[in-house]
Amino acid sequence: MRRVVAGKAGDRLARCVEAGMKGRSARPKEAVEKLRQKLQGMAPDRDAVGAARIARAIGDPMRVAMLRAIAAEGELCVCEIMLVINRSQPSTSHHLGILKEAGLLKESRRGKWVFYSLADSSILDLLESLRQVGAARR
Repeated sequence: MRRVVAGKAGDRLARCVEAGMKGRSARPKEAVEKLRQKLQGMAPDRDAVGAARIARAIGDPMRVAMLRAIAAEGELCVCEIMLVINRSQPSTSHHLGILKEAGLLKESRRGKWVFYSLADSSILDLLESLRQVGAARR
């Protein structure tokens, strides 16, 4: 299956390059191969995968509010976060799990209580940048 898709994609790439080369002297096969190698070097790497995971995690306004509240207080218990977002414990824990899985939060246990804090303060810079971009789009 992959081969068929890659073959079709390769054919489309060749037609695209040929169309863009009209009136040029370079040979299409060489141009196609050069472009293919260049594009393959741009495939998603580990950094891109990590960035996408973070983007998905902060793609929910509830989770952004949670991050801001935790940042403002330094750390918060699940019960305190429930009050901030006005959600049930299972819903709150679900959102916290997504943020933790993305590497944005760390937790510490004290008896039966779990406290959350930011894993890295640079998340605040990201949230501020996103806020500014959002404000500029209104």
